[in-house]
Amino acid sequence: EETESSESEGEEDVTEAFEMEQTCADVTVCMSAPEGVFPKGAYFEVREVNNYEEENIDKAISEISDSKEQVAASYTYDITVYDKDGNEIEPNTDYGQVSVTFSLKEAEDDTLQAKVYHIEGSGDELSAEELETTVSGDEVTVLTDGFSVYTLKFIYENVLKYTYTVETGYVSLSDILNACKI
Repeated sequence: EETESSESEGEEDVTEAFEMEQTCADVTVCMSAPEGVFPKGAYFEVREVNNYEEENIDKAISEISDSKEQVAASYTYDITVYDKDGNEIEPNTDYGQVSVTFSLKEAEDDTLQAKVYHIEGSGDELSAEELETTVSGDEVTVLTDGFSVYTLKFIYENVLKYTYTVETGYVSLSDILNACKI
């Protein structure tokens, strides 16, 4: 019982390893962090961004990405972390980084490359940073040291560039679709 009373006296200093997941639309977001990164009782929320926000985000991403990329799917989420009292907080990266995993069906498609961008700033003054991603099954994972907006893009990996030598005088649509893995 003494341990409980000493914890309640310095409660704001109490930390624990963090793991939590939220689902937004068809995507599940799981966040984990080692002890010390977030205070005890911390939680996070995920929301889809609105069309106005998405326009500015796309503009920021276009400044650092290849304009010729063929995007198969794109998802943009605003992730916010709160302490137990509902105050917005950032991770204490002295204790480690936060792992964020997005679970969605496109990750399983081996013809698509997953890219994750972390967006910082506000309004139309945004900057984008591409994060290193790890893909396993239906999960795309990134390590991060801050929160705001994240965009996942699934890019066709050259599968739509297809050359076919016509010997028969025609090419069947099914041959083209099969060659493109569609």
